[in-house]
Amino acid sequence: MKHKRVITLILALIFLCGTFPHAVANSTSPVTDYDLADVRAIALNTPRRFQPTSNWVNIDITKVTPLYDLETNVIAYCVDMQNAETDENAYVFVNADKTGYPILQYSPEGKSPYFDVESEQALYLVAGRYCSMEDGVITELATGETISLQNLLAERETAAEAASINEEQATESVIDTTDYSALRADFIEGSLSARGYDTKEVVIKKVPNWQWYKGCVPTAVAMQIANLLPSVPSSGTSMISTLAGYMNTTNGSTQLNKIANGAQTYIYDCGFTKQTLAVWQSVNALGFPRYGSTYNPYSAYTSEIDLGRAVCIQSENATVSTPGYANGWDSHMITGVGYSFSTVNSQEKYVIVHTTNTAGGKVYIPIFGTALGSYGWFKIVQ
Repeated sequence: MKHKRVITLILALIFLCGTFPHAVANSTSPVTDYDLADVRAIALNTPRRFQPTSNWVNIDITKVTPLYDLETNVIAYCVDMQNAETDENAYVFVNADKTGYPILQYSPEGKSPYFDVESEQALYLVAGRYCSMEDGVITELATGETISLQNLLAERETAAEAASINEEQATESVIDTTDYSALRADFIEGSLSARGYDTKEVVIKKVPNWQWYKGCVPTAVAMQIANLLPSVPSSGTSMISTLAGYMNTTNGSTQLNKIANGAQTYIYDCGFTKQTLAVWQSVNALGFPRYGSTYNPYSAYTSEIDLGRAVCIQSENATVSTPGYANGWDSHMITGVGYSFSTVNSQEKYVIVHTTNTAGGKVYIPIFGTALGSYGWFKIVQ
C-alpha cells in the first residue's frame, strides 16, 4: 500500500507541474500556481469533516481536473481521492475563488463524473450537470449527448431569460457574497479536520437515486414522492413521464408555478390514505416560490428530513460566479435526502442531495456561498 501511495504522489506531482500551469495561463481565474498547494490541502482536509469519511487518515489524490466555465475561466478543481487503507473513493469540487466558500460540493461515494474523462476542457455548469468539451463540441457526461458550444450559449440565454422571469415573480432572490477567506484558511490548515465526531448527519435511505429524464423538476419530484410510497419503484421513468405531463414540462423546462399543482395531481393518483400536500415553503401571491434563507430556513429543511420526507431544492443561478455572469445563469432542481452540519462551526451547514445525475451518488452542498444560488424548498407534507 505504501508503494501505491508513492506512485500516486509522483503521478499527482507530474500532473500538477504539467497540467495546471497551462490551465491557469488560459484563464482569468483568481487561482495562481502558488495556490495549487492550497487546493490540494483543502481537498485532503475535506473528507474528515464529514461522517462517512471522518476516519480517513491516509488519503491519496488520484486525479485533479481543472473545471472551466463557458468562457474558459478555471472556476474550480475537481479533486478525486482514495482512502489508502480501504481503496474507497471520494471527490470534492474546490472553489477557485479565494474569497468564496472553499468547497462547492463533496461526495463520499465513488469517483467523480470527470475521473474517466480525458478532454480538452472539463466544464462545470451547475450541480448535476457535468460536461466536457473538445473542439467546440460539448458532451453531457451523464447521457453522452453532444451539443455545440454555440448552441449551448444560446440555451444559456434561454435559461437566463426563464430564470429572470422566475426571479421577477419571486421574493428575495439573493446570491451569498460573504467573504469566506477565514473558513478557507481553516480548510487549508486542517485544524478541524479531525473533528468528524462533532458533525451531525441524517440521511433518508429510502429515496431512490434516478437519472435525469424529461426534466430536472419531474425527475427530482418523482424521487421525492417515491420515497413516500409503500414500495419504491425500481425505475422512475413512468412516474417522471406522468409528472412531466402534469407539470407541462416542455423540452426539459418547467414553469415554477406549475410544479405544485402538477405534483398534487400525481399525489391524488397515488391514493395516499392521509392528506398529502405538495407545497413550496413560501410563495408569493402568484404562486411563485420566495427564495433565500429568510423564507427557506435551514431548520425547516432539516425538520422535513427528520420526519423522513425528502425536500426538493429549486435553485436559480446555481453556479459559481464567473466574469461577465456574476449571478450565474442556470436553474435547476435537485432532491434533498439529508443534511449534515458542524455542531461547533455555524458556517458548515450542508444539504445532502441526489442531483438527477446518478454518477454523483449522494452529494453534500453547502447552503452558504454560491453553489446553491438562490434557493427555495419544495415539500410533500403529510
